[in-house]
Amino acid sequence: MSALEQQQAVEQQLRAQLTRKMGDGSRLGLSLFSDFNTTAEIGGFDAQGHEIGPIYKQSIGPGWGLTAGMLFGLSDAAADTTWRLMIDREF
Repeated sequence: MSALEQQQAVEQQLRAQLTRKMGDGSRLGLSLFSDFNTTAEIGGFDAQGHEIGPIYKQSIGPGWGLTAGMLFGLSDAAADTTWRLMIDREF
């Protein structure tokens, strides 16, 4: 593969969430993250990064939100475990 092909390659990723609203207004669900590498080097399943795990979302004030989750690696290229904690603000 030439250097030009590497430069023109496009990264391919998939992000998905399925959540359900709970009685207190928070959301609980499942997240999926997949990194298929680039169009120049897609490789097989274990050469790609695939992770899945639970997610929790909660409003922490007007315009503010908290998201916490844990992802478990499904493929060899993925980390065994990834913790995620995000605080976001809507404008």
